[in-house]
Amino acid sequence: MDRLVSSTASLYKKMEELSNAEHAIRRHSNTKETSICGESFDSVVSLLAPFAFVLLLFRIRRAFLLL
Repeated sequence: MDRLVSSTASLYKKMEELSNAEHAIRRHSNTKETSICGESFDSVVSLLAPFAFVLLLFRIRRAFLLL
């Protein structure tokens, strides 16, 4: 009987570890899907290009206003 109890306890412990591992995998895959790394090059460039142009515009403005 003790052997059955210990094997059942071991089973529940392994099931809990499996559940935690599956949760971590789901969390990681969700992060990967929402990340910019999963996007194509064109979509990343289309997202970052306007920011780069605005940044360049402000730097040019600052350079000419200080002179």
